[in-house]
Amino acid sequence: MAITIMGKRSNNGSVATLQKGEHLRTNLGIPKCVAAQLVVKGTPCRRLIDAISHLTVPLEIIVNRLVAGMPAWLRQLVIIRSLRFLVALHCILPSMVAKRGLADALSTESHALSTFLWWARLAPMTLRRFRSALHMLSFLHLPPQCLREETVEFPEQNVRGVYMHCATPCVEDPPVILYFFPGAFMGGGFKDNRGFVGRYCEKLQCDAFLADYRLCPEHTIQDAYEDGCRAYEWLLTRKAPEKIIIMGVSSGGGLGLRVCQMAATMDQTSGFRCHPVPQPAAAVLLGPFLNYCPGPNCDLDHSLNRNPEIDLVVTQRVYDFVQPRLAVACGGEDKKAAMSPLFNSVDGLCPILVSYSAHEVTADDCDQLVSNLRSKGVNAEGLVQPYQMHCFQLWPSFLPEAKQAESDICTWIQKQGGAWRCRAA
Repeated sequence: MAITIMGKRSNNGSVATLQKGEHLRTNLGIPKCVAAQLVVKGTPCRRLIDAISHLTVPLEIIVNRLVAGMPAWLRQLVIIRSLRFLVALHCILPSMVAKRGLADALSTESHALSTFLWWARLAPMTLRRFRSALHMLSFLHLPPQCLREETVEFPEQNVRGVYMHCATPCVEDPPVILYFFPGAFMGGGFKDNRGFVGRYCEKLQCDAFLADYRLCPEHTIQDAYEDGCRAYEWLLTRKAPEKIIIMGVSSGGGLGLRVCQMAATMDQTSGFRCHPVPQPAAAVLLGPFLNYCPGPNCDLDHSLNRNPEIDLVVTQRVYDFVQPRLAVACGGEDKKAAMSPLFNSVDGLCPILVSYSAHEVTADDCDQLVSNLRSKGVNAEGLVQPYQMHCFQLWPSFLPEAKQAESDICTWIQKQGGAWRCRAA
């Protein structure tokens, strides 16, 4: 299996060797006994944090509303300037103080972000907080200036989203990215990802359709799959399949893979109404959420159980919130495997790129997916970055590691047929 690690090609078939014998600086280097008091269930410190958190809910709601009323450019300016200040501070601090991330090899920006994000694992997670946190993705990137947006709303077809016209006028019939947003199927929204996707549109001189899909717990993951299929069906009425690339992050990556799988099958599990359905030119999956089975009593050594301690996004609190709700989202505990993209057929799929961190919660399944794809003759490549968090690719305006991943992804996309070749801005 071909795995690219930090720009170098490895044929060892697994990223597990990255974790053998290495020393990771967990919890910012806070002594384990102290960190345990803050994050382990049932400790006095955690109960105190939970009580304080509950009392501050009214204030939290007011602050969220005030922030939501701010202009997008001002929100983005505040968060980026704050992070830049944190980086500048880390640059002048002694190395033993500044390097608080998983490994010394991380960039200064990654160490600073580790210091900033680690504390979020202390707050108890609720659906409102979960969705509010995902809304902050809109703070990281502003939509491109060249953007012309077209609202897509076809309720009778279950198709909703926004079509972003980003290619310059000289590009005739530009290709398009079909994008599915992240959020563990329980939060997130297409509008909050416009700036992130816009970066790829500018670099690739293409358009994008950011599709909406139904969320849990109001709906099920199967509903999300069907919405993804409807979005692809609709897009095929506007673009030839060779001009479409599916891109998804986290749960959106799993959804994107499932759409490709359903397009390749003609049995009752397919969410498409008519067959055959052509494959897109390619699919790009960023830290895809592929396996809904691991839990506190199952696959204990799986990265989904092993890595919340070190992941800055899917922390112990996020895991405790999402994992118990997956059975209902899947339609029952016994349906988890069938709903998981990792355990469905990968025969006949388009070329697929999987970008992920060797130390994030989805690492084991991303590694397995690339192996499964290669074993079935699918053109698949894995781009692996060590020591990063889940969805680190969403931070290219701040993290050098994410910017490098963005560049590598664009290079790979430009190799996918004539519609995508030589389209760099």
